[in-house]
Amino acid sequence: MAPPIYPPQNATRTKSVQSSTVNIRNGDQKCFICSVLASLYPASENVSKLSKHLPYEQTLNATNLNFPLALKDIPKFEILNPSISINVLSLDEKDFCIEYCSPEYNRPHHVNLLLLSQGDKNTMYVSKTCPV
Repeated sequence: MAPPIYPPQNATRTKSVQSSTVNIRNGDQKCFICSVLASLYPASENVSKLSKHLPYEQTLNATNLNFPLALKDIPKFEILNPSISINVLSLDEKDFCIEYCSPEYNRPHHVNLLLLSQGDKNTMYVSKTCPV
């Protein structure tokens, strides 16, 4: 298992990224689920603690999904959870890139995630809480 990725801490621009994201410190491969929960059920304190979000895990349907969740499987998640739309951004050297934009814009709950990468295979989703 690869080491966990955390939002980069060395560049000045990343301070705004850090202050606008919530990284749930989970020890498994379900950072997608944790990030969705952090967006849907924001904690008032200790926002990155897994215990603040786990009580809501059963509100999501992740039947037959494999984790870590690949971008190509986000539409499957949206089918299983018909009240939620997901958008995913990534961060390159210069700006944000749209990795996935949900066509389900009429749903009552919209979740924006930031996909962080380290190398080709080690990726992590974090909840994007406000515009950067």
